[in-house]
Amino acid sequence: QDPYSLGAYSYVRAFGSKGAERLKSPFKKSLYLAGEACSTGPSRGTVHGAYESGERAARAVLKSLKSIQ
Repeated sequence: QDPYSLGAYSYVRAFGSKGAERLKSPFKKSLYLAGEACSTGPSRGTVHGAYESGERAARAVLKSLKSIQ
């Protein structure tokens, strides 16, 4: 119903440009988020951005697991 989102599921609100950067960082080194809201760059707010952020989160999880072995 928001006429300013132009059909996007997520969008950057005023003064919220650092939100995606914060979402990309793991919480307590154990919770990794992914999705279009975690995407930065030209793919932000798209399925492609969600896919890219999922790959990034998966790589971070694997790296985390290797460091505790």
